[in-house]
Amino acid sequence: MATTESLPLPNADFVHRWVSLCAEAASDTATGPSDREARGRWLGTLLSAHVVVYDMLIQLDEQWRAAIAAKPESYDARAHQELDAMFAEWLAAAATYEKLLSEFDSQELGVAHAEEFRRRLREARDIAMADSEFFNHSKLIELRDAALEEHARGETLEFGAT
Repeated sequence: MATTESLPLPNADFVHRWVSLCAEAASDTATGPSDREARGRWLGTLLSAHVVVYDMLIQLDEQWRAAIAAKPESYDARAHQELDAMFAEWLAAAATYEKLLSEFDSQELGVAHAEEFRRRLREARDIAMADSEFFNHSKLIELRDAALEEHARGETLEFGAT
């Protein structure tokens, strides 16, 4: 579970509590209604809450990054880890909701807020993805290799040269 000891933002604890509540709800999905229609409404409510919590988490991240941009010396690696841990906690809960949602999808039963949830989930996965994975596609590899070859042939300028 994430903490917010190093996050110097007044709403960090508030957001963290909501992330934790989403994680707690996801860990207890067996207690939801058994009736299919009621279960779909229940899941839609959980998805809606998860979307709102994600948006709060993004806002917290943006506030933290803006504070760092304004005062770079205030960067604290622990605060960064705490934010990453909150994203990870959100993603873990989202994986549970995604699995529940797939059960409804397989039966072609719509669930409210599913698309908003999926958009946030894709975005969160992109944010959490390691740079080595994100930038590891063939076009960037081709550009990197071409740049290295040009440099090896002496066809590039030194940094700062005009």
